[in-house]
Amino acid sequence: MPPSSILDHPSLSKEERTLRFQAVAQARASVRLEGTVLPAEIEELNRQYIDGRWSTAEHVAKIIEAADAMAHKCVSSKRPGATS
Repeated sequence: MPPSSILDHPSLSKEERTLRFQAVAQARASVRLEGTVLPAEIEELNRQYIDGRWSTAEHVAKIIEAADAMAHKCVSSKRPGATS
């Protein structure tokens, strides 16, 4: 993966916060073009990332973890006899 202009540190400048906001907005727009609306859980992770709660690498890991959990829940609920 090429280096990012988004820094991986918890202390955020106004510029860093703006870069993170723009990166999340671009990703959101991309998935919307594919017909997907991000669930509230993902949007909350995005908000926390923009606020500097964790690094870019940590944010990506949390998004993947949340997406995997959602996919597992979706697959489990489609099995015969499954309960939600």
